[in-house]
Amino acid sequence: MTKPIDRLLYLEMARRFVPTVDRRETRIPYRGKVKFRVFGLTLSGEILDISANGVYVATDYEVEMETALELVFSMQEENSAVIQAKGRVAWVNCKNDKNKKSFPSGFGVELIAITEESNRALKNYVEKHRR
Repeated sequence: MTKPIDRLLYLEMARRFVPTVDRRETRIPYRGKVKFRVFGLTLSGEILDISANGVYVATDYEVEMETALELVFSMQEENSAVIQAKGRVAWVNCKNDKNKKSFPSGFGVELIAITEESNRALKNYVEKHRR
């Protein structure tokens, strides 16, 4: 590995050797509808948890890891701020092979491009609801 260190590459490599490496971001339980665009189709799901850098989308639509997508959802408590972001599917929770048994089918999304306004609203929400 060379400098500067890519965070994702570092975590991926660390997980191979230390399976308990966990994410840094606090996940907050959240319920809200989400529209996502993938493969030229607009589909819908429900967000079950949220962090400053990602969301879990519960849906019956199956997508593969690393799939690029666009998300749009409204933050109820943040003056109904509309969050628009681009992301990638970081992990999948399939019907037949669930990584998180307590979650319904769906996938985790890492947000990779988000407007400044959306980012601010998302971070405000997470900060307000931290335990």
